[in-house]
Amino acid sequence: MKKVILCLLLFGFLTTGQAQKVIELEVLNLPDVMMVKVGKDATEYKIQELYENEFSSNSIGFIKEFFDMKRYLATVKKEKYDSYEITFKSKRGNVLAFYDKNGEWIKNFQNFKNVELPRNITEYLVTDYNGWTMIRNRYKAKGKEDKIDKEIFVITLKNGNKKQTLRLDAEKETGLATHYKE
Repeated sequence: MKKVILCLLLFGFLTTGQAQKVIELEVLNLPDVMMVKVGKDATEYKIQELYENEFSSNSIGFIKEFFDMKRYLATVKKEKYDSYEITFKSKRGNVLAFYDKNGEWIKNFQNFKNVELPRNITEYLVTDYNGWTMIRNRYKAKGKEDKIDKEIFVITLKNGNKKQTLRLDAEKETGLATHYKE
């Protein structure tokens, strides 16, 4: 009899526990993705990525989404500069962006390490450097305004005791990876 009563009590607690009201939680406000370090002549934002390569995979889009130049100008309105140099840094690299006094983007420079390579460069490496292992890579780009005019991939390969460094330009028109000539 004791077992029956104990089972009924346990069953009663379990069923009432399941019948609790659903409480709707408020939306979490995540902390800002950028932390500011203001210097004398330049400002640096440290990017806090929510997932791997969030910034390096599309840095210009990331900056456009999370950085408000008008708000920045409002905070530094006391100082009248002709242009503004702002660095956006992440674990894998940085973007150096230049803005004019009105907040218009003038030019950008990008430098990242160990990025995911575009498909055409990966295919080029697999076919022309079969047996070689990529040790590291770097991505460098520059452009006017928020566009990218030139992209360079510096790739270090190893095959046994041999090392080789390639400088490749990913040509968007042809889709071919070609050796970069300075």
